[in-house]
Amino acid sequence: VFFVGDRLAPTLIERKSVEDVAHSLSDGRWKRQQHSMRKAQFVLGGGSSRKCQLCYLIEGDASKATVHGGFIGRRAWGQSLEDVNKAIEELPLLGFSVMTTRTKLGSLHKIAQIARDILWKARNGSIECNYTYDEFIAAVNQLDDQKGDPPTDEQHQNPAPPIPENVAQLVHTSATSRQVTDDNSDDAFVESNAVDDDERREKEIELKKLPVAKLKEMCRDRDEKASGSKTDLIARLLERRKPEILITRARQKQYVPKLPSCNAAILIAILLHDEEGTKMMKKETIMNLAEETGISRDPMFGNGKSWYDGWSGIKDLTGGDPPLISVVKKKYALTRRPAGSAGLDVARALHIMAHRQNLCRCGRFIPT
Repeated sequence: VFFVGDRLAPTLIERKSVEDVAHSLSDGRWKRQQHSMRKAQFVLGGGSSRKCQLCYLIEGDASKATVHGGFIGRRAWGQSLEDVNKAIEELPLLGFSVMTTRTKLGSLHKIAQIARDILWKARNGSIECNYTYDEFIAAVNQLDDQKGDPPTDEQHQNPAPPIPENVAQLVHTSATSRQVTDDNSDDAFVESNAVDDDERREKEIELKKLPVAKLKEMCRDRDEKASGSKTDLIARLLERRKPEILITRARQKQYVPKLPSCNAAILIAILLHDEEGTKMMKKETIMNLAEETGISRDPMFGNGKSWYDGWSGIKDLTGGDPPLISVVKKKYALTRRPAGSAGLDVARALHIMAHRQNLCRCGRFIPT
């Protein structure tokens, strides 16, 4: 909802990630929320004229949010890519416009643009803001439930979005450009990339001068494979060096989860929801969160064909000295001591590597 002073504006936006859509379809909230929003529209939009915009802001790409089995978000929700796309495609006939973004940042830009547009309309008198929040709730509670039914009148179907998609994209592109370069110049960004490419070419030329034995030694020093052709070795050495904690653990023969793997997904899932002082998590919670990361090679809850599931390697994480995960009364958390080599540090390093390999779907900006 949007406020103009203490009054509600006649615009309602429901922001959902594609995973949220799948979850809402699974537990029935999808239809219940739409019913409630149409009732709210009746109140804020002046009755049957419904001069209140309803919009879904869908965030993310459903095709990139699939987990094992082809489901979106979590296997337990049972929603396929087709199910999610169909639900979104049906929204206009149900009275909702649809706007899309790729990221949370993109969603924030669109919401900010909509807020500015609402304020402008309120100031020039093109929209009416009549209800305080308490008055609005009281009015909605007095409505007949039928006011929330899908529209049958064509004038209330296929509505236009609050702002044109190209306007929102222009705002997003402009803001993103300002973040990428200090001088707000596209030329500076192109020049920066050119410098990186030049450095890479110079490094490649120098590496080609070295014998294979030296290249293998350099690969082993970085905990990279030392097998393959000279071209393979050089390609590995041109990649960014792994975080030092992963290299050090490998040298000391300490356990390091591979990527992708269920154990890496477990560590990163706990990391993404970890703050010092928060409660430890139960196995089922961690399993669900790990499935959502996209980092596990196999289904976290198994494929139903064997006893194996994503928790089968947990002893590798809870053993060792120091262990990466601590366990207290069947609840789990990342270890924090000793600083620099604890589970928290390993999880952070794996998270960086997961982003480098385009595995993690957390949506956060991680300097890699």
